[in-house]
Amino acid sequence: MSAPPRARLRQSIGFGLFQQASNYLVPVLVFPLITPILGVHGMGLYAMMIAGGQIIAVFCEYGFSQAALALAGHHPYDIKLRSQLAQSILKLKIFIFLPVAILVSLGLILLTPVGWLGALSAVILGLCTLFQHEWVFYAAESLRSYAWWTVLTRWLILPVTWISLYFFPTASTAALSYACCYALWSIGAWAMARYIGLINRTNEKNEAQEKLLIQHGWSIFIQSISYNLTLVSAPLIMGAILGPAASGLYIAAERIKNAALAISSPLTTLFLSRLSSKRSDLNAFRIELKRGLYLQLGLGVIAAIGMTLFAKVIILLLFGEAFAPAIHYLQAFAVLPIMAALVNVFGTQFLVSTHHGKYCAIIMFCSLVIHLILFPLAVILWGIWGGICSVILVEFFIFCTSMLVFNHVSHQFFNARTGSVSNAES
Repeated sequence: MSAPPRARLRQSIGFGLFQQASNYLVPVLVFPLITPILGVHGMGLYAMMIAGGQIIAVFCEYGFSQAALALAGHHPYDIKLRSQLAQSILKLKIFIFLPVAILVSLGLILLTPVGWLGALSAVILGLCTLFQHEWVFYAAESLRSYAWWTVLTRWLILPVTWISLYFFPTASTAALSYACCYALWSIGAWAMARYIGLINRTNEKNEAQEKLLIQHGWSIFIQSISYNLTLVSAPLIMGAILGPAASGLYIAAERIKNAALAISSPLTTLFLSRLSSKRSDLNAFRIELKRGLYLQLGLGVIAAIGMTLFAKVIILLLFGEAFAPAIHYLQAFAVLPIMAALVNVFGTQFLVSTHHGKYCAIIMFCSLVIHLILFPLAVILWGIWGGICSVILVEFFIFCTSMLVFNHVSHQFFNARTGSVSNAES
């Protein structure tokens, strides 16, 4: 007998946060292994390699996961639908991966000092996205096995990196170790979904479904590619202008900031699925939206306080005295988790679940354009501090525009639903 809805929600949130903690805690804990061996310069190179892989992953992901959640969220027990969606997504990702991987690897080799091994690490990391179907577990609200597998493979990164650096102390070795462990995780999760029956093997071709995924995913893709390119391009731009050492200092604070921002991403994915399934029930939709707001805003406040009070302890403990300037960089980023929590609820989750994702796409695309103009200029004029102020200003732009759009769309959405109910009763 399945658990009641409230119990399933608690379990999904608990396991989601459990696996997400390892997703971001372990990569941060890798730095104390890397920095004594490679130094600030080597960590900057390592960060550039990982950023290249993340660029490939962002393009391959497109927006398929959130599109699939929106389509499958109404049918959490429909294995056939999930299987067809997973098969269609895999096919589409392969078509995207080949040209993007070639272009990114050539760019890394020709324009950065990472070399061919760094480019290979980026390609392997991007390749993992083909088998990354996390949405399947969220759509079925079956996260227990997936969370444990994620935790196991994430913590495996630490000993693998340490052993590989002991024999081959280079930045490319560290990046390859991370990429191989990531590959083990994604392929294993795909096999697990098949083994426990969340998806089945299917050879059915569904071109209409593929077109639907592309259409639904387009606005999400623009939003995702804009946001993620804003994140991953920063260390690459910083390294190209100021050198790998400056990129290393910046990335020390940025990785902690990204971990604080991403700790609530399981809630974003989970509540997007639940809001999509409750869109026709106004009262249930309101309750779910408020529940998501309280949880995510609470995590954002906790993260902001932690980044402010414990920045010195975190930076010195994880990176050492050589990274002391990053303490103030991290404290400057402390305002971002609160803004990000509000944007996640009122921007991403509300707008996408009510089929207004195009506004998210427009906001994020505009923010990317602003970032690509403002960030290099600020770095040239004011160095690392200029880049940090640029990031904060762009996030503030996203926050303000998201609130304005939510205020406009929410009135239309709730008034239309209230009018429909009143007409039905009369």
